[in-house]
Amino acid sequence: PYPAPNLLLPANGAAFTLANDVVTLQWASVGTLRENEAYQVIVEDVTSGTQRITDFVTDTKYIVPTSFRPNDNLAHLIQWWVTTARQNGVDEQGQPVWVSAGTASEKRGFTWVGVAVQGTQNP
Repeated sequence: PYPAPNLLLPANGAAFTLANDVVTLQWASVGTLRENEAYQVIVEDVTSGTQRITDFVTDTKYIVPTSFRPNDNLAHLIQWWVTTARQNGVDEQGQPVWVSAGTASEKRGFTWVGVAVQGTQNP
């Protein structure tokens, strides 16, 4: 099994605002992955408790989709972590079946505000 990936960016506790259309997660390589292996990236919105992404990439970075950005003016805590995974066949619908191939990284968090705070109009 592979060791836990070392998370690089963003720094734990970083803050992103509406001005940040893109949040890129980066980690150090655990070595050369085989053809059927990938990094499993998990991103969850702890504040809403309803949004979660699980994706598989072969690069050591992941761009969080803008559709994941919160749609209110609260600072949402977004938590993320990475592990290695190995494809172990496909399911009945032809989708890849992934199994763990290593240790999960530590969890990191950042905040993201999704919309601008509305100011009051002057009379």
